[in-house]
Amino acid sequence: MTYKGKRLDAEAKTRDEIEIKCGEEISEILTRLDFKAVANVKKSRTEYLFENLHICVDDVEQLGNFVEIEGKNLVDKGKIFEILKFFGIEKSESITKSYLELLTEKNLR
Repeated sequence: MTYKGKRLDAEAKTRDEIEIKCGEEISEILTRLDFKAVANVKKSRTEYLFENLHICVDDVEQLGNFVEIEGKNLVDKGKIFEILKFFGIEKSESITKSYLELLTEKNLR
């Protein structure tokens, strides 16, 4: 489970994240606290580490394939855009919406 804070940057999806490892127990706790599931995003992920950057290649059910590159600071942000450029991806092509937002938009069409 991951807490994802508000976006801090319009250019990239910069935000605070806190991730915890958990199993079915957390789902049971949330259910007992009357939380309701609004969506289930299903994906398979392959992860890589390159120069302190965490690179994820995701295959998201109903959406397709995505590359997510995460860094820890502003220096890493510059490296991220260099890597994207190397692969022929322009800044303007980057997506800052979450998979949940993309799925919601797709299902509203």
